[in-house]
Amino acid sequence: MAMNAPVKTKDEFQLGTDRGPPLVYLDLSVGDQPPRRLHIELFHRELPITTDNFRLLCTGELRGKGKVKTLWYKNTRFHRVIPGFMMQGGDITHGAESTVKRII
Repeated sequence: MAMNAPVKTKDEFQLGTDRGPPLVYLDLSVGDQPPRRLHIELFHRELPITTDNFRLLCTGELRGKGKVKTLWYKNTRFHRVIPGFMMQGGDITHGAESTVKRII
């Protein structure tokens, strides 16, 4: 389970190799503070569809149907942050917090 996974530094991740789980990042800022990079280790072996969806949303590789904009987390907001526990982001398609959309 991810909650019990050991915490790693960014230097411990093996990007682009078969030696470790995939890693994505989000550059986050709060208010007028400069952005800081959050590295996120993906448990692809255990959750392949979920991690593929999340990776596509982080990189901007996913296009909506028709003339819909690219679906990704760039310039989206977190509407709930509980320090040391979790963050929740809003709807990437409409900006509403209550809408759920299946990506794949």
